[in-house]
Amino acid sequence: MKNIAVILAAGVGNRFGGDTPKQFLKIDDKEILVYSIETFSQCSDIDEIVLVVNDAYLDTYKRLIKEYKIGKISQLVSGGKERQNSVENAIEFIASKEEECVVLVHDAARPFVSERIIKENIEAVLKHKCCTTAVKSSDSVYLTNNGEFVKEVNRNDVYLAQTPQSGLLSIFKEAYKGTNVIYTDEAALFSELGYIPYIVVGEEKNKKITFKEDIKK
Repeated sequence: MKNIAVILAAGVGNRFGGDTPKQFLKIDDKEILVYSIETFSQCSDIDEIVLVVNDAYLDTYKRLIKEYKIGKISQLVSGGKERQNSVENAIEFIASKEEECVVLVHDAARPFVSERIIKENIEAVLKHKCCTTAVKSSDSVYLTNNGEFVKEVNRNDVYLAQTPQSGLLSIFKEAYKGTNVIYTDEAALFSELGYIPYIVVGEEKNKKITFKEDIKK
């Protein structure tokens, strides 16, 4: 059974600001999206990569793939209006040629995902059908109501979501069949179907780049 990575790189970075989508900005002279694509491509357990793109920058994606000699990319898929729509577009492509496989969905805005996390996602899906990557909160966590403090939440019970979030192709197909609800991520979608995503322990370096401050040294 194949292991196929879906890398979401179609965002416009509204919260980040600026005219250039953040995935094309550089950290240490390398574009943000290239880091995660290279890691997945170099991982021996990954068979293919489906890259979800913003069609307005199609030539830029193609240039970067050629420039960095990135292998294993089987398809560039157009992104959708919402993150979930982008994942669904990728799932439709994969389902057109595969009966079953492991699908790992990763945000290109998390450039420093490790091979360990990728491999443990695959292992978790084979054992538990679906999983999410997450880290425990090291800070105090508050429950609020309209910005007012309600109570402190036990941080030992709180995990902060990361990616990849992964599952069997059949579960993704089941999830998207006829749904009109937009979920924040794949773990929420799996949970709505009655599955309990296994938690793969993430890493602090696998943080998401959201604001300009996130790429400053």
